[in-house]
Amino acid sequence: MPSPKKLHANKTNAQASTGPKTARGKAVASANATLECALVERIAVAIWRQRRLVRAERQAIQKQNDDAAAEGTAYPVGLRNSEKRTQMIEQ
Repeated sequence: MPSPKKLHANKTNAQASTGPKTARGKAVASANATLECALVERIAVAIWRQRRLVRAERQAIQKQNDDAAAEGTAYPVGLRNSEKRTQMIEQ
């Protein structure tokens, strides 16, 4: 529990910091949420694209393996490293 002196200081400081007073200050403060939402959306899209790329890469490697196995001419490409990357990204 804070001391009475700290409580009084907190109340005094809280009364002084009630947010922006001017129209310009209020406009800037309201734009903060919009910018933050845009940043969150950009991060989410980047993560989605990265996961999509990993899935596409895994499918391409699997197709190479299937084609090589069907032809019996080439040594199949391993999936272990791709699977490890996928697991790390999805966690």
